[in-house]
Amino acid sequence: MLLNYLNNIMDILKKHFFTTPNKPLYHYTTLKGFLGIINDGEIWATHIFYTNDQTELNRSIKLLNDELEPRIDTLKNKYYDLGPKAIGPETNPDVLKMQDKLNFFEGIRNIISDVVNDNRIQFYVCSFTELDDSLSQWRGYCQDGNGISIGFDFTTFKSRLNLRNCIYDENLQKRMLKELVDWWFNRFNSINDKDSESDIMLQCIKSFFKVAPFFKHPKYEEEAEWRIVIGGEEEILREKIKIVDSAYTLKPYCCLNLDLLPQIKQIWIGPSPHISLNKLSVQQYLKSKLKYFSPELVLESEIPYRGRV
Repeated sequence: MLLNYLNNIMDILKKHFFTTPNKPLYHYTTLKGFLGIINDGEIWATHIFYTNDQTELNRSIKLLNDELEPRIDTLKNKYYDLGPKAIGPETNPDVLKMQDKLNFFEGIRNIISDVVNDNRIQFYVCSFTELDDSLSQWRGYCQDGNGISIGFDFTTFKSRLNLRNCIYDENLQKRMLKELVDWWFNRFNSINDKDSESDIMLQCIKSFFKVAPFFKHPKYEEEAEWRIVIGGEEEILREKIKIVDSAYTLKPYCCLNLDLLPQIKQIWIGPSPHISLNKLSVQQYLKSKLKYFSPELVLESEIPYRGRV
């Protein structure tokens, strides 16, 4: 049964996600962030609740509930319809079966919401984009252009990391969740004496968390994001978590070793009044740090943007 579960979930993932991009992916960061990445050999993955999109993950839960709640309501109505027959519920198999089914799906709904809101399950996101020299990325993530875009060539890289494209189309998100919930109901209906109901529930919950961190608000579509997601129970991740101060909050993050990523393919220097000087210093710096360095690795942004005046 576990093999069938994995095959079903993988079918859904393969249908809607790409795991190998057909072009390099870029990570935008500040000059300070760039130095930290190269010096420490690590790239940061930020807690999903601290990304720019304040609806992250909770929006996925809402879409799930939009699909699941009507089905739960239908189960409740069927259960109450059986009420008059339930003179002795403990002896009425129809009532017991309906009650089990109702408890099962209400349990899934409640557990998913609770473990996210209580921070018992955490997700950390390392973001990349298909855009190598993007004005919106420079302005949003690189101190108004004074930053770096690091290009990694994942096209032929076999990675053990959970790298996937983000999905922005809300209709597609809803279809995927419908497929998941359909599978949950089919899985419950096929439970036999050898199955553990709690194990099946855990499979269903895990399947949701395989897709939910990759659902993004449609308004962010221009970012063309791919992301690596690191997830797990708070107790397991605790020793790996670090805290940094940001503009408005203390931000949790964990580190991803650069050895797990493909070789750096390009470095773009962000548009700023000092772009040529930045290029020279970055070339000099990388020459001392990267064995495979060549001057052609470093490119200047082609965007005529002077920054704030």
